[in-house]
Amino acid sequence: DANEGIGLDLVFGYRWHRNASIEAHFVYMQGLDDNRKKAEVEYEAFTANLKVYPVTGRVEPYAFAGIGAGRFQVEAGRAKDSEWGNVFRLGAGVDLNYTETLAVSVGGAYLFARGDVDGRDMLEFKLGLTSRFW
Repeated sequence: DANEGIGLDLVFGYRWHRNASIEAHFVYMQGLDDNRKKAEVEYEAFTANLKVYPVTGRVEPYAFAGIGAGRFQVEAGRAKDSEWGNVFRLGAGVDLNYTETLAVSVGGAYLFARGDVDGRDMLEFKLGLTSRFW
């Protein structure tokens, strides 16, 4: 059971069809408190995602799914423990297109962690800018 933290998302994608894209998605979060161990947690994950846009235009809702790897580092006092495992990302959101090359993106995702990091599932919310290069 962890509290909220702050993080950074970097996403690079290729929109190969007007209704679909593929993405490389990296997330880093820090400042999470693990209430079970009285510890601080850092988290990073990389996933490859498939994103679909059922409607295109000025407002574009989307859903995506991805698979990749994640690392959790738990620090309690002087002790550090770092674990790697598989992660699966499911999410949805909306792109609000301001111009052809600039959009505001609002969304959320759930990361299912498996392997050595089993039980470290994460819920993410994001608000960001999207820049497109044609």
